[in-house]
Amino acid sequence: MNKLDVSNTNTPGIAEPGNPVTITPTARAIVDINAKGGTQVININAYPGNNGRAAVKVGNEYFLSGNAGNGNGSAATTAAGGVQLVDPATVSQTAGAFNTSKVGGFDIAKLRYHRIVIMTDADVDGSHIRTLLLTFFFRQMPELIDRGHLYIAQPPLYRAKRGNDERYLKNDQALEDYLLDKALAEARLTYADGRVFAGDEMAGELAWLREAAGNLRRLSASVPTTLLEQAAIVGALTSDAGKATAASGDLVQRLNAVSHPAERTWKVWADDRGLHLARTVRGVAERFSIDAGTLRSTEARWLAERTEALMGRFAEPATLALDRAEVQVTGPATAFDRILAQGRKGLAIQRFKGLGEMNPDQLWKTTLDPTVRTLLQVRVGDVEDAAQVFSTLMGDVVEPRRDFIVGNALKVANLDV
Repeated sequence: MNKLDVSNTNTPGIAEPGNPVTITPTARAIVDINAKGGTQVININAYPGNNGRAAVKVGNEYFLSGNAGNGNGSAATTAAGGVQLVDPATVSQTAGAFNTSKVGGFDIAKLRYHRIVIMTDADVDGSHIRTLLLTFFFRQMPELIDRGHLYIAQPPLYRAKRGNDERYLKNDQALEDYLLDKALAEARLTYADGRVFAGDEMAGELAWLREAAGNLRRLSASVPTTLLEQAAIVGALTSDAGKATAASGDLVQRLNAVSHPAERTWKVWADDRGLHLARTVRGVAERFSIDAGTLRSTEARWLAERTEALMGRFAEPATLALDRAEVQVTGPATAFDRILAQGRKGLAIQRFKGLGEMNPDQLWKTTLDPTVRTLLQVRVGDVEDAAQVFSTLMGDVVEPRRDFIVGNALKVANLDV
């Protein structure tokens, strides 16, 4: 596998002989995360029975968490297991934390901990910090990666609770999966062409609706999804202005059909700048434009290639039956959102903004407990490819990074900013 790779491992204990992980049976390890000078410092402690609080090491693992600067050089600023890494002594301080001897630089032969675990928040900011830490280790301590000592923890982003049932969910996709699983037990979808989906067949159709809805959502920065899905159904989401113009009449009819009777004044036109939708409601003009660049995006192309499939399903509103109630749905995103809403009923969902929002017991049982956790092991497939990617995306020179972004902008299928 090329570049930087991560692999799942949830095997408790240590892979290499002679380095067993030992966790005191009477100790319940917890993690306190405290803000110190704007930097998160992580300390692992334990409560052995009722004898008070004593600092312990969880096996021979070392957890890193915090805020990071640019790890590409020596100017990284982060927190690693309570050791603050500050320029200019970043490498030597980290080497001292990981080695049995704190004299001199990093020596893999004197590695004190078998697993160095990067533990950052489960959101996008945490991903950014994780990338900076990975850059630091790739540049300054590649032996940790080469010998399989570097891991990434998988803290949850959500907690979902319904009655006594409590689930911790890693990310948005895991939350969606959970909600859909709850909603599909009695779901039935009937299209205008007579096709009916329920049970296992409904699960397969839902995967298609989910992909369509995801593409529509990623296009909806400036245009509501409810309008975009109607444009997709008639084939107006195309960079070909002639085809978009030909579909404009059908799009006007569909937009008026999904609007309030007093607001059915839609006008649609296309030109070399893109597709434009406009109406006037109670004297107030509304206008939405989908620019030509967006119409050439991966998402728009995916939808344009499936115009026939979309029209076959939603030429007329489909009927979605959920929990003995029936609703009319006029597009893939509308149908998918209805199913998600059904899954949310009676469910309390908590989103963790950071590790600091989790209490010690939660962090232990979701992220640290070796018997249930999942870790990603960091590996490098092609060293030269990985070095080039890090230099381009994390280096001090701006031009290669800008060229990379411009050259790959239209290839992006899922962007979270």
